[in-house]
Amino acid sequence: LVSEHGVVARVVQTGYNLAFYSLALLYQPFRLPLYERPYPFDPLLGRYLLPALVAFAFLVALFRWRHRPRVGPAWAATLCYVLLVLPVSGPAQSGMQVVAERYAYLATIPLLLLAGIAVAHVLAVRGSRASRFAVLAVIVSTLGLMASSTRAQTRVWESDETLWRHVLAHSESALAHNNLGYLTHARGEKGAALFHLTSALEHVPVYARPW
Repeated sequence: LVSEHGVVARVVQTGYNLAFYSLALLYQPFRLPLYERPYPFDPLLGRYLLPALVAFAFLVALFRWRHRPRVGPAWAATLCYVLLVLPVSGPAQSGMQVVAERYAYLATIPLLLLAGIAVAHVLAVRGSRASRFAVLAVIVSTLGLMASSTRAQTRVWESDETLWRHVLAHSESALAHNNLGYLTHARGEKGAALFHLTSALEHVPVYARPW
């Protein structure tokens, strides 16, 4: 609701989302399913406001130069990216996350296509055998890193419990505590359940599910 997550917060979160999904995904060592919105959420904190301002400034610059031959394709790809991010960002915020990595899967496709086309064009115009080999080496290395990361993630996503314990090992999350509280309670571990449910409420006192 806007009363709970105001207009300024939604605008800043939108800009932060645009910056996060386009750049921050390049290096996320822990690969969490979501990054929980702090309670209360302060949109004027530098960690949220500065990326948002940079993202909006970049969009304004692209818009102004969109008619230039080399900028036009970048503007088109970026516009597609923005349209794909908007339904899962600040204007239509739903859930406890400030960002969630799964929202980048579809939205970043236009940017990846643009990058691929740009590299192919440079190689076609100026590419030597050495530069082509270097690009191929980078691609193969990237695929190898992704394969290794995927293998590690299969252990994280082995079960609900391994997932939420991974989240708590690398972040503060009321949702993770709540879900672990339900899991441990179902096993009859009432002490552990009480700990996790209470911890969820310490992070977000208005969270209804732990109550």
